[in-house]
Amino acid sequence: MERQPCKLPDTIKQAVGAVKGCLINAKNINSCNEVMDQAMKKAGAEFVGWGLDRRVYGFNGCVVKVARTTMNRPANIVEKKIYDEADPSIKEFFAPVEDADEEDFWITMPRAVVNELHSSDREVMARELRQELDKRGWGCVDLKWNNVGLLDEKPKITNYGMGLNRCFIRQRGPKGY
Repeated sequence: MERQPCKLPDTIKQAVGAVKGCLINAKNINSCNEVMDQAMKKAGAEFVGWGLDRRVYGFNGCVVKVARTTMNRPANIVEKKIYDEADPSIKEFFAPVEDADEEDFWITMPRAVVNELHSSDREVMARELRQELDKRGWGCVDLKWNNVGLLDEKPKITNYGMGLNRCFIRQRGPKGY
């Protein structure tokens, strides 16, 4: 059976919309966690985890990554841009961004197997993904064990909101650079 695209249900869109005021006026990054968790739970999304910039909730085989404040939206912007513009030689290594908020408060992806895997297995996956990217001349800034998982039984980068850089390393340049 083919997986359905991860389009955010209206109930969850409304839940995020209901907490946007809190996110916009947040005094600190933790200000809205409880409000957001309650709204998402009421909308049928389960709390999956959190990172520096986002809280993650699961629904229907998908995840929605919600910015923790307005200042944390760049992680969603970067992740969507990377996936949308990824070079065809590397796109297969990324969990796809399948839906996004116009204001970048949230993005969706298929839910990968992540927390169920041992960290050492995920470190091996991260190392293999780094090697594959390196073969193609790319490097991922934030590619470590806790940013990978299995999607359709294949290792994927599941969190790449910190960026992807083409690696050009100078040996030496002017003024010792």
